[in-house]
Amino acid sequence: MMKKIHLLVITLWMSLAFSAQNIDAFFDQANNFFIQNVKDGKVDYAGIKENETLTKLINNISSFEFSDLEENQQKAYLINTYNLLVINKIRENWPVTSPMDIPGFFDGVKHDIAGKKWTLNHLENEFMRPTYKDPRLHFVLVCGAKDCPPIINEAYYPMTLEIQLEEQTKKALNNPNFIKIEGETVQISEIFKWYTNDFKLKAKNVLEYINSYRVNKLDSKTKYGYYSYDWSVNAQASAQPVITTLGDPVAFNLQTYNAGSLLRKGKFDISLFNAMYTQSKSEWMGTTYDGFRETFYSSLVQFTYGTSKNARINLGLDLKFGSSGRSSTDNFSKISRAFEFTNDDSTRVGLSYVGPRIKLQPFKNEANFTVQSSLLLPTSTAPEGRSADENGNGALYFLEWDRIQSWTQFFYVKSFRNSQLFLEADIWYRIGYKENQASAVDIPLTVIYSLFPTPKTTIYGIASHVTRNQYNPHNYNDGITTAANYSAAGLGFKYQLSPKLNLELLYTNFLRGTNSGLGNTFNIGLRYVH
Repeated sequence: MMKKIHLLVITLWMSLAFSAQNIDAFFDQANNFFIQNVKDGKVDYAGIKENETLTKLINNISSFEFSDLEENQQKAYLINTYNLLVINKIRENWPVTSPMDIPGFFDGVKHDIAGKKWTLNHLENEFMRPTYKDPRLHFVLVCGAKDCPPIINEAYYPMTLEIQLEEQTKKALNNPNFIKIEGETVQISEIFKWYTNDFKLKAKNVLEYINSYRVNKLDSKTKYGYYSYDWSVNAQASAQPVITTLGDPVAFNLQTYNAGSLLRKGKFDISLFNAMYTQSKSEWMGTTYDGFRETFYSSLVQFTYGTSKNARINLGLDLKFGSSGRSSTDNFSKISRAFEFTNDDSTRVGLSYVGPRIKLQPFKNEANFTVQSSLLLPTSTAPEGRSADENGNGALYFLEWDRIQSWTQFFYVKSFRNSQLFLEADIWYRIGYKENQASAVDIPLTVIYSLFPTPKTTIYGIASHVTRNQYNPHNYNDGITTAANYSAAGLGFKYQLSPKLNLELLYTNFLRGTNSGLGNTFNIGLRYVH
């Protein structure tokens, strides 16, 4: 029995010693990382793009048994963890000019921390602040922005934590860039407005707390205001994103920017996507038809504007210009018929539709999931074409669906180090608003996997499947029918012409279809984000 007890004690002791050794190694590795990559409160984000030390640190964050650590170990571990996660998330999206430009940076993306799945906001506001009740945390937890208290080029250690907390708080509150005094006017950081109650835990008011660390005290009757928080990224000068001729830094990493990405307030996105679909055969009711060439060209212009400070709501406008043409031979050169830009029984041109759009992040804690909804209104005369009159005049070819279209898209994205997975599910409802018009619901499902071989290039594969259910209220014997379905796949390429401008090329092939065309698409797009 005694041998078993001794064995248990030895095992427990070895486990605790091993855990302590691991956490000590974590502090040492973090310290080396900060020494090498932080200078004067700025981080070398460009230099750490492929930093293996940071990768190992992030992977090790979830490996510690938090309850086995002593209080100061826990506190130091969480401070370093917060700062490392902030740096790593900016690194993953580099180049970027602000953490606020990264969707869900603080309250959407979850991290493995101490055996929990927590966002940065949850770590700070739901655990560290109520657990430690220490306002000095606000001067050592660095949010990745210029107006955060500067990050130091060393790790926080359990044995020196108290000294480091005091030193960083004193530095911040005596820094003229943090507490700005101009004559009798005093401007302080918005941190004191956001977390007023934290500072009142140690003093009667914010001013008294500031004075408790200042060498040159402020008058107790001083009236103060708050300067606007500068959310620009705290990058070293050599690592700053490229500045355009307009003097405005790049706002996004266009490699990871996708259809589901949201813009923060004041930012905008203009995209032009040109698509040409051409077919020389189609399948209808089990019969394949060929010996012709039909081509449909469209230019979709989308304008998107960020309307909310937390980047959860965007508004937009869509305009689609189209042209089409048909030839009685299947020669590929006959795609030119779609570019004759005339209106007759075999060619067509015009503004197809226009409509408003809204994109939003419905769940605060799930930044990877967004929803977009558009209402598209037909704008041309007889867009689905028409037959000639009794005199043989007035025939028009097909341009666009003559329906009010409600298009709702659900996006989910998962980013990895050098790749990205993008999932999309749509509900596209074409509403028949005229007598004898059928309504239809398309349900497209799309998967895109992107690789980033260089900082400016993206290669991606795309696969999609679409089913269409049609409802004709005037056909009582038919009712709801599956009108069509088809599957397609393709390859795409993107290249950043400038920090704000992206070029995209895409080819897709319709692999199969039921009651559908069996053609190809050739696409070229431009996107400008400001």
